[in-house]
Amino acid sequence: MNINEAMDAFRASKTRKYSAVDRAIIEAVAGELELDEFRVEKDFITDVGDFLHVHSTMIVAAHPFKDAVDRGPVPYPRHRHFLALERWVDPKTSR
Repeated sequence: MNINEAMDAFRASKTRKYSAVDRAIIEAVAGELELDEFRVEKDFITDVGDFLHVHSTMIVAAHPFKDAVDRGPVPYPRHRHFLALERWVDPKTSR
């Protein structure tokens, strides 16, 4: 599935959703890293090559991307490039 389908599937399994701002960031990162095939795991979205993980509050990746912070090998040795997603919203209170 593509990244938008994965975000929709991830939302369906949770009580919250990504804001429009976070969706745009996630789409941009997936595009920058040239990733186009995704699946939903229990607590995150990943590409089929396992280079990118999109959690409800953060993105971590095996390769650097725009605005990411290299946190080093701790806590995720393979996925050391980090970007916070701060707009995880309750769909009942969002527009």
